Amino acid sequence: DYACLVTDLKLPDGDGLGLVERLRANLDVRRIPIIVVSGDAERQRSLPGAGRLGIAAWMNKPVDAVRLKDALLEALTPAQR
Repeated sequence: DYACLVTDLKLPDGDGLGLVERLRANLDVRRIPIIVVSGDAERQRSLPGAGRLGIAAWMNKPVDAVRLKDALLEALTPAQR
């Protein structure tokens, strides 16, 4: 079992939003918090349908370690899940 997923949107064999969509459709893992990192996270966040994916945090690259830690702590807080 995984507690959280951190993924880029640019993947070698597909796109990150497609991965998130497939995860959200899978009953076994649909509640896992997901943090997205990308060079253009803000643009990706505004794409049609992106808001319904329940992404815990959108982070632009380069990722700041403190911001990532804060996003992970927030995503893993039981009240947020």
